[in-house]
Amino acid sequence: MELAIGVSASLIGGLILWLFTDYLIPLLKGNLINVPNISGKWEGYDIVDDAEVQTSTFTIKQVGTKIRAKAIRRIVNEPDKVFTYKGKYQSGQLIFTWMQSGGENYIVGTMILYITGNLQELRGSASYVSQDDNNPENFNRVKILNKVYRKVNI
Repeated sequence: MELAIGVSASLIGGLILWLFTDYLIPLLKGNLINVPNISGKWEGYDIVDDAEVQTSTFTIKQVGTKIRAKAIRRIVNEPDKVFTYKGKYQSGQLIFTWMQSGGENYIVGTMILYITGNLQELRGSASYVSQDDNNPENFNRVKILNKVYRKVNI
């Protein structure tokens, strides 16, 4: 009986802690510092040689300062790649870590974006270490991609 009470108390305590750290604290921080709401669908573009090439859709879910997102990257003649992002809003920036689905703990990186004044664009860079075995010149080199995301108004 005492074991059941202890286990129940631990589960309830864990649930309360999770609610505070994952929901209530980010929500309160977001309200205190007036974080803009950027939840929704965005079109993603890579900037290559000063040209913008649409490569992805980016769906953001936000609770205050806490942000989670999913990107589906579409490249011609390649299968779609899915990436999951976890991050936060801080000082006018979105700061993310990401990983590729199917490549967890292997294909990972970071991304920092700033929000334009009209809340319709996110601009910044993603970085990762290249794991392209087919291109020895780029293997294990840090790659940086300039990115822009535009809000899809539905």
